[in-house]
Amino acid sequence: FGQLHIQMSHKDLYIRSQGKYNSISSPSLLYKYTAPSKKNWINKSFNDREKDMLVNPYNADILLKALGICDQKGVIIPSMRDKYKQINHFINLYKQQSSHIDTKKIRIIDSGCGKAYLSFSLLWWMIYSCNLEAELYGLEFNQVLVDFCNNTSINLGLEHCAHFECTSIGDWNGPKIDEFAEVHIALHACDTATDDALLLALDRKAAIILAAPCCHHYVQQQMNIKNMPENLSLLLKDGIAKERLGDLITDSMRKDILCSQSYSADLIEFTPLEHTAKNIMIRALYIHNMPHKHKQEALERWQNASKEFNVKPKLAEYILNQN
Repeated sequence: FGQLHIQMSHKDLYIRSQGKYNSISSPSLLYKYTAPSKKNWINKSFNDREKDMLVNPYNADILLKALGICDQKGVIIPSMRDKYKQINHFINLYKQQSSHIDTKKIRIIDSGCGKAYLSFSLLWWMIYSCNLEAELYGLEFNQVLVDFCNNTSINLGLEHCAHFECTSIGDWNGPKIDEFAEVHIALHACDTATDDALLLALDRKAAIILAAPCCHHYVQQQMNIKNMPENLSLLLKDGIAKERLGDLITDSMRKDILCSQSYSADLIEFTPLEHTAKNIMIRALYIHNMPHKHKQEALERWQNASKEFNVKPKLAEYILNQN
């Protein structure tokens, strides 16, 4: 950096470099102190930017303490800051889509919920910041995680509206489709579990789908250099390139399958690449009376891709079997 400005309660410090770094010498630094530019320090441990977060220690300290995001003094634990940012980023993603929902009754279904950090936070924000009648169903195959989530639900006083079950996604027997608009979440559900979650969302006509897939072994195992287009052969000779190509083919086809079923869908970055290479999210919004032309074009795209690459995501097989 060429210049650094440090704000303190008693004074400001400016540091400016002169010259450039090289192998022989370092630049000289000029220091200058001035009167404090910030005079109102309500909480020195609380960064101003924290107040811009939709869920923060000011409006959700009980939630963040229960999730282990902040300590008992309301300070974000350094090792949990990335999770804290992810929670708020996720709620922002939902918020961008939610204007299309015209009811105050929202049901969140989290497939492969794990410890449900994000779905708990979304539920809390809906209830206490948006005054919505919201409920959460978490589906998880690991009983230890189900017990953790149910205990967290009790600690938060949300046991009346947050329910967690030890079940596979396909075997879940949840509430009937009713006046609740459903938001389906699947975050890092491994391999075909994402397809199971997307199929559940389609069957229940979810209003919003937010899915961040993890692992794409099912399609990668179908990718054979003999059956793939010749111009892609250079991407199939190295394991890492084949893996990334399989990821992109799978999620792009999943996106178009959703589009063929009356959804407006796209692929976006969910988490920065420095945190995980599995950073793609499928974001979809149900469109009432979507023109048949748009659905047909999406259908042709994913079917043509399936023929060209000679692969089928599990979701494609589910759709074909239903038809």
